[in-house]
Amino acid sequence: MRDEIQECPELSGEALERHLFGCERCRGRARLAAAFKTVAAPPESDRVTDAFLSRVLAAHGIRRRRDRARRYLAVAAAVLLFFFFAGTGHRQSAGSASLESQRGAEDAYASLTAPNALEALPD
Repeated sequence: MRDEIQECPELSGEALERHLFGCERCRGRARLAAAFKTVAAPPESDRVTDAFLSRVLAAHGIRRRRDRARRYLAVAAAVLLFFFFAGTGHRQSAGSASLESQRGAEDAYASLTAPNALEALPD
């Protein structure tokens, strides 16, 4: 514990190597410094330029507009499909009403007084 409180001396050469062998804290600092030296700054050609950023943002804007247009087309198709089926259902129900009027009054009354199939089920 006493070694952690006191500061390590500034050493170089063989003395530093001997000190690093015994001092964990200094050994960690030395490894970290060596790791930072191996990490080189990216070359100038790999840096992000304003022209590159503007091209990326333009492409992103085009993609967003294209996705939005596709979404609107999908919504429009869904709405048209809904109204098509709603109209088809309305036409069928109107057609069945006209069929009932063609049947005789007795048949229509018989269909109203027929027992419900659900009432026959046990409770």
